[in-house]
Amino acid sequence: GPLREALELLRAKTKTILESITKELKIDLKELLLEYIDVILHQKSVETFLEEKSITKEENKIKLSKLLYAYKCVQFAFSSDAWFFDDVSGVEVKHALDMAKYVIYLLKDYEDIEIAFVNILQKAKGNTKERPTAKEVYLKDAKLYTLEDISYFLGIMYSIEYIKPEGQFLGFDYGITKNNNYTYVYIKNLDTLEKGSFEFNEKDFDASNMFLAFRKDTMEFLLFNMVKNNVEHYQNLIEQVLLKISKVQKLSPFIEQQIALVEQTAKNVFLYMLKQDEDIDKIVSFYSRCTIGGLNIKSLYITKQASKYVYRKAKNLPQNEKEFLKVLGFVKLYNKDEPNYELMIGIWDVQNEVWTKKDLIQNKSILDALHIAY
Repeated sequence: GPLREALELLRAKTKTILESITKELKIDLKELLLEYIDVILHQKSVETFLEEKSITKEENKIKLSKLLYAYKCVQFAFSSDAWFFDDVSGVEVKHALDMAKYVIYLLKDYEDIEIAFVNILQKAKGNTKERPTAKEVYLKDAKLYTLEDISYFLGIMYSIEYIKPEGQFLGFDYGITKNNNYTYVYIKNLDTLEKGSFEFNEKDFDASNMFLAFRKDTMEFLLFNMVKNNVEHYQNLIEQVLLKISKVQKLSPFIEQQIALVEQTAKNVFLYMLKQDEDIDKIVSFYSRCTIGGLNIKSLYITKQASKYVYRKAKNLPQNEKEFLKVLGFVKLYNKDEPNYELMIGIWDVQNEVWTKKDLIQNKSILDALHIAY
């Protein structure tokens, strides 16, 4: 179909350019692509990989790393889920077109093939008026984030102290400095080796421009910091809301937004309690009141922290046997009727820890609960 035809065009163009560059550098392309799998699997950095191939000149390293990454992206665009969809505006096609857009960006130094690519997409028909063909999906929905975009996001995150002034974030090395109202960001893409330096006026920072994953992380960070500085206040606030929530639901036209905010605040209170090793009775009480009140305060991160909480309690055995039985009761409560395995507290490490102490534990109910023979 047209979608595959468009992606085949990208793959062919990428391979042709790669063949030209590798021939110029006297490198075997087939061998290069086969061994690049070590980079894809994060067994070595692309910089190390190219240096092992005796590519030491900075310009050539950047050329090859960009082209190899483009080839990786175009291959990923052919992932099987891209070919099972009801409409070209579905998430599967959008993912493939995101990849394609980045490939086109990486190839722009050699050839601008976007027009040819889009013309083919126009033949892929959709089922909606808003996006009658894959062309509209590409033009309206495909996302491209440049080094400057990522630097802008990093600048915002640094301004709220979410990240340190230098380090690594996702696939980027960065360094950030400030001077009055200006933020200066140095950035290096670890996949393509592209580098850049950007200057931003903090007055222009707008978190609504960040893509969803960054925006969600920073908002949760801000809420957590807000909560931890006055956790008792927010605990009481949530309890008051839970007492009156049925009345609020009848009166407020904005109940969904309000509950979402209360839910996020409750998550951060719960997270704080877990990280601070609060008394298990308090944790169970808070969790129970939230769930009875209709709040979902689970997340992947919170579940991981809950698992760590349980493990820390297991480390204190046998001194805290009575408390630990309550902790196991909390695990049962948390995991009850949860269909998503990733949102269940894992006890594998806990079982291993308790097993090493099984002869010291007096209350054998703990061993029974964890299915440990004695």
